[in-house]
Amino acid sequence: MEKLFQSGSKSASIVDREYENFKCIKDKKRDLTNITQIIGVFEIITFSVYSNFVVSMSESTLIDNIQTIAVAVAGWMAIKVLGNYSQWTGSVYGRATFYSFLIASGVNILLAIILGVGTSFLIF
Repeated sequence: MEKLFQSGSKSASIVDREYENFKCIKDKKRDLTNITQIIGVFEIITFSVYSNFVVSMSESTLIDNIQTIAVAVAGWMAIKVLGNYSQWTGSVYGRATFYSFLIASGVNILLAIILGVGTSFLIF
């Protein structure tokens, strides 16, 4: 086993890079916990109000409203993905982090849209 991860070998550099990614993520979690919570609250408020506004103020069909909301969600997700690309470059942990981020963000935004659309029907 020691021969696999000898200093200077290709396997050792991969293991070192993955370890650095783990350490970087751990440090980011410790330092940026409040910022991620603020962004989550911002997403919920923004997409709730936006979807409420689109549904209640638009005279378009439901399909047009869904397309309008989907464009905004796709743009926001693209900004988030491109902004965090550097932490997802690891081969194993990077993919796991990316997919958990994608699922969590999708659920957060979907619930915000459901909340916004639901309140637009209750208000108007």
